Amino acid sequence: MENQFKTISKTLFSLINKDEVLTVSFTGEESQFIRLNNAKIRQTGLVNDADINLKMISNGTTCTGSFTLSGNDSFDLRRAKSEIERMRIEVSQILKDPYVTMPSELGSSHETKHSNGLSFENAVDAGVLNPNSNSLQDYESFVVTNPDLVDPGIDVSGLRTST
Repeated sequence: MENQFKTISKTLFSLINKDEVLTVSFTGEESQFIRLNNAKIRQTGLVNDADINLKMISNGTTCTGSFTLSGNDSFDLRRAKSEIERMRIEVSQILKDPYVTMPSELGSSHETKHSNGLSFENAVDAGVLNPNSNSLQDYESFVVTNPDLVDPGIDVSGLRTST
């Protein structure tokens, strides 16, 4: 995902005119999950979602835009160019903001969040997910983020993949 962001950002900044300022932010998630309810797997899924959010300051106005990444670089690059063109049209049509302030410092920031949940091994040792020490029916629901670590003793006969 980070490489996608870098590729798109490089293209976006190459399109910016001297009188324009662009802020680009990226939000994304890659995760895998299983939801269980009443001792049966009710949903499994993979989440792979990424969005680019833009803020353009030009001609005394501010405009925002965004688009979801598809994972196809050529398609995403066309969408990025199209969004910049759309934002240029919008900033030419909206009223000037007397309070707009051009950023004086340029730079970037980076933050990555990782799940720090209870590992499967520790959960089993604690009896949290051990079907021999607890009945799964005692739980209304819970989430397993890595299905490869699910105890083979757990009944998965109710597997459903639709929501």
